Amino acid sequence: MTNTLSRTGLFASLALVLAACTVETTDGAPCPPSGPGASSGGSGTGATPQGGCVRDRDVTASETWSPAACPDGYLVKKAIAITGAGVELRIEPGTVVKFENEAGLQVGGSTSLVAAGTAEQKIRFTGWQAAPGSWRGIVFASNSVKNEITNAIVEHAGSDRDVDGAIHVGLSYEQPARVALADVEMKDNARYGLYVRQDAKLGRFERVSIKNNALGAAHVVTPSVAQLRGAGNVFEDNGPDNLVLLETNILVELLEDATWPSVAPAKYRVVGQHGEGGDLVRVKKHLVIEPGAVFEMAGGSGFLVAGGTAGLKAAGTPEQKIVFRGISDSSWLGITYGESTWSENRLENVEVRNATSAPEWSYFATGSSDYRKAGIMLGYNFVTAVPLTMKDVVVAGPNNAPADVFRKNSANLVLEGTNTGTGAAGALEIETTPY
Repeated sequence: MTNTLSRTGLFASLALVLAACTVETTDGAPCPPSGPGASSGGSGTGATPQGGCVRDRDVTASETWSPAACPDGYLVKKAIAITGAGVELRIEPGTVVKFENEAGLQVGGSTSLVAAGTAEQKIRFTGWQAAPGSWRGIVFASNSVKNEITNAIVEHAGSDRDVDGAIHVGLSYEQPARVALADVEMKDNARYGLYVRQDAKLGRFERVSIKNNALGAAHVVTPSVAQLRGAGNVFEDNGPDNLVLLETNILVELLEDATWPSVAPAKYRVVGQHGEGGDLVRVKKHLVIEPGAVFEMAGGSGFLVAGGTAGLKAAGTPEQKIVFRGISDSSWLGITYGESTWSENRLENVEVRNATSAPEWSYFATGSSDYRKAGIMLGYNFVTAVPLTMKDVVVAGPNNAPADVFRKNSANLVLEGTNTGTGAAGALEIETTPY
């Protein structure tokens, strides 16, 4: 999802959504409670904050929220923002911030949110009603290096479809956004736990637990997948399929070297823009995929490695294979190494399932009547010696292409270990041009 909305547009009135909402929203997120104190049989969480602990205005000057000042917590009654050059909102350990139905917090411009709890005194961002979708979430549109949420719980957000994560990092093309996340629980939210826009940065991403979020664990865009790499992170029990939605389109190519982590037991689902259909992951630098990563590919999706020194290295282990497969065994395109000359191009302990026609170059089609389509393609032109080592690779169906690998004669394909495919007796079926 690419959000270019202003804060006003981002936090547009929830009334229209509520008016149209019956059992659940059209994209599967549950309806939020319909009023202050409303929930499925409950009232507000804990005691009701009073006086200056009730916030219904923007934070326009630096201030600190603390349990000493507001022992019953803070109650945010509307969508508020931190605004003004250099303004900082600091939230001290043990603070509880409760949000009403239409409420949320946006960190914009050059402002900062510093929410640093401790292991013994976590900060809690929660809904006034203890129900998923009872407030909007926290949006970082600021590039401040001070932005931080550590030792905290973020729960029950997700009432606004324009805020895809309980913590939503990145808002517009005007400036990138950043935040450091460590020892954070994102749980019981009506949408995703985390959204990271393509130009957003996670200064830290360690010991983050993303559990029981209705649509999935996270929503990321191709260039931001590497931001999920960190120690001790957990992605469990999110939605029906425990997904990390990986959105790609022609405008978000991979232009920097990147390492993509496994998010097991969650899996990536590669989709097109706004989550519709499929599109290509366009690799124009070095992409390394770590063991255990699983990619479910929507129809029309695939990996396209461009020319020059761009490359793809997916090296799993016998215990942690890397898997590329169609959703529910449906077809997807496949993996193409175009004119790549990277010596480390490698597929090892990899499964490629349900690939029907590796992404094609504009002037060369594997679908020509002379050659069989394949799930893995090497080489666009007649002269580039595209290198690829395949070791212990499985190419399997259903919905496989007639060939497993298509290679130009100039390509340097090295086979090691035991590679199996759809050919006779499980042999790898390779189609080779005479040129």
